[in-house]
Amino acid sequence: MQRQVSCECGYHAREDDEETLVRTVQRHVTDTHPELADQVTPDVIRGWIELVP
Repeated sequence: MQRQVSCECGYHAREDDEETLVRTVQRHVTDTHPELADQVTPDVIRGWIELVP
């Protein structure tokens, strides 16, 4: 199963590997939502992950 994170801004990231997904989402937050970058930790991102077929 793949893992997915959907952002309120409409951005979606999907990866097979959790750590790759966390890094991808961190990069998105830093680039698109820099005001949230300090608050969005890897553990927060892990809480957003959904498993998708």
